[in-house]
Amino acid sequence: MLVALDPDIPPARQRIRFRAQGAPAGSRWVLDGKRMPESVMQAGRVKAEKVAASSQQNDVEELGFDWMPWPGRHVLALQDASGKELDSLRFEVRGAVERTKNDLLSK
Repeated sequence: MLVALDPDIPPARQRIRFRAQGAPAGSRWVLDGKRMPESVMQAGRVKAEKVAASSQQNDVEELGFDWMPWPGRHVLALQDASGKELDSLRFEVRGAVERTKNDLLSK
């Protein structure tokens, strides 16, 4: 996935919404190998009703939060409470940050 920042929109107004429905209780986001802080997780966590009556999960959640995009390549993972990866996504954010000479030489 490729995300392009818009130079005509103030950076404070540009966000990417990460959202997972039906995540097991205690699930968490990990961005670029770093767990999202618990305060971020709690702010974006919403209890969701079970989708199917036959579902064996007693407690499912909808996880969501708005992330301020930062240029570069990123990996977002969804982990259960034990740290097992449930899903992941690789994406790249481009634009709106001045590149240094070192950035240009490293490509």
